[in-house]
Amino acid sequence: MAVKLNQPVLSQHVLQIASALFFNETELDYQTVTLLLDSGAQRSFIKSSLGTSLKLATPGTTSFTTVGMGELQESFESDEVRVTLKSCHSSTKLRNISVFTKEKLTTTTRTADLSEEDRKFIREKKVVVAQTSLLPMNVSPDILIGQDLLHQIFDHTAAMVKLPSGLILTPTIFRYTISGKSGTLYSKKRTSEPQCNSLIVATSLILTKDDYKMNIKHLYELESVRKRHR
Repeated sequence: MAVKLNQPVLSQHVLQIASALFFNETELDYQTVTLLLDSGAQRSFIKSSLGTSLKLATPGTTSFTTVGMGELQESFESDEVRVTLKSCHSSTKLRNISVFTKEKLTTTTRTADLSEEDRKFIREKKVVVAQTSLLPMNVSPDILIGQDLLHQIFDHTAAMVKLPSGLILTPTIFRYTISGKSGTLYSKKRTSEPQCNSLIVATSLILTKDDYKMNIKHLYELESVRKRHR
């Protein structure tokens, strides 16, 4: 069944995703990585597998405890590593920042499904988006940026912008991220009927041994969209 013109058929909850260049000290070159900007996490983390493959130096080890849904706690050892991140669109760099290794950062998330009005706005305003593509895609973050580094990531000299769909453009040193909640309008050319399923993703609070008794929870609700073709 074809979707009617201008009929809102999809509600989406979009997390702040950004693409950046990561300096590979082994190859002495940059490679593209995916960042998740998460104000609900106190610390910043990198996938353990990435740190191992790049043979990153580990100046120290720290014990952490995560507090998640239902008061569930998980303790683990984490290596501190130093990394350098660079914008894909300018020479701006974050040099030698401290992040910690973690086996799994979060589940796979999806970038924004922009409406035609959103795309037109971005083109006309010449907005540079901090993603490798404006097409919606599933991504698995390589690095999670928490409260300890967010103040260095956000561009405090520029203003946030609201897209026609209701999604928010947030200025960062990597250019604008897209996040928020919206209803997407499909054109007549769409012939598939999407089916939305609620997917709950809990971002565990990361605490050190000294302060893990603080019980703050951070919860994201995303919309997982499956297209059913007829």
